[in-house]
Amino acid sequence: MIKSAKDLEKDVDAWIVRTCYRLGRLWATELNYTEAIGWLNKGLKLEPDHHLINEVLLTLTQLRMRKNAQGGGY
Repeated sequence: MIKSAKDLEKDVDAWIVRTCYRLGRLWATELNYTEAIGWLNKGLKLEPDHHLINEVLLTLTQLRMRKNAQGGGY
């Protein structure tokens, strides 16, 4: 019983990570980077090595760096 519960927990975590990735990507396409980063970070808490989440976060970070450099934010 415990083993099946642990297996189910892994499946649920995978679904949560996938959902966080999709929500983060959706908010990024709406140009709401703050909300996108929040969702992506939630997914990374469960699966730190998730390739797609890390890729989107890298892209969002680069966009923010460019924006700050153009606007003289730093």
